[in-house]
Amino acid sequence: MELVRLNYYNDSTPRLTSVFFFKDIKSCDYHIQKHLNGFGTKYEVEIIDEISHFEGDMTIIDNVENQIKFDDLIDEFRDYWSGKTSSEPIKEIIFQGTYKYIKQL
Repeated sequence: MELVRLNYYNDSTPRLTSVFFFKDIKSCDYHIQKHLNGFGTKYEVEIIDEISHFEGDMTIIDNVENQIKFDDLIDEFRDYWSGKTSSEPIKEIIFQGTYKYIKQL
């Protein structure tokens, strides 16, 4: 996935060195259940200084089949980095910058 970003969307915020934010509790809960095995803490944050961010549809990544041709996988990742959304998007915000915790939710 990072290879696609580097080759086609080099100006987009990298996932590997960023934090993930969500605009709503439902999307955050989905991420905790699907990607953190149900273990995670939710916080409200305040952005102090933004270096960069990218908003993507996590559903595109999660819907990638285990048995998929390489070219099709690249197409799926390009859809993600281009900002396309699925019919029921789960938006994640990939953020780099300074922020502070306001409160635990």
